[in-house]
Amino acid sequence: MGPSKMDVDKPAKAATEYGLPDDEIVAEIPVYLTHQIAKNLHILQYPQKEGTISPGVLLPKVARIKPIHGQMEMDISLDVQSPMYNRERGLELGVGLADNGRLLDITTLVSVDIPKSSTYVAGVFSNGGLHLTPIECLTQLRPSLKYLDRVAEKELAASKLDIDDDDDETKDAKAQTVQVT
Repeated sequence: MGPSKMDVDKPAKAATEYGLPDDEIVAEIPVYLTHQIAKNLHILQYPQKEGTISPGVLLPKVARIKPIHGQMEMDISLDVQSPMYNRERGLELGVGLADNGRLLDITTLVSVDIPKSSTYVAGVFSNGGLHLTPIECLTQLRPSLKYLDRVAEKELAASKLDIDDDDDETKDAKAQTVQVT
């Protein structure tokens, strides 16, 4: 059932009646809806990070964007000076980044599009008005573990080289007759 005429005509309760301080309207401003930057505006979620993210914590070193496929990757610096960072393991895993014994000092976040279940807008107060732009892309950034694949590939290639070396040694071996008296 919808509201009756009597319900609509009743004035709304004042904020003070709910125990809130009086908050009077101080100005009315125009609202503008624009779609000009909507295709380039993204909401990025970090589901692997708990709570709020302090400014400056997730500063990307490098970002790679594939606009046709709508994919993005960001390299985020790791705090290698932290006492929680395992330097020995960082050197082992750094092989997945480069062959020269580089320390694993970055983590790569890759985009995963999530289905749009709500409508979001971004707003900016500018020139005496509220400018709203719809957000068409909601993306989650999740860690990529490609460096682990590269480490495994390098270990596999090294083991194949060891097997090939063993095969070469057996090919060179010749049968000899030995007499014992």
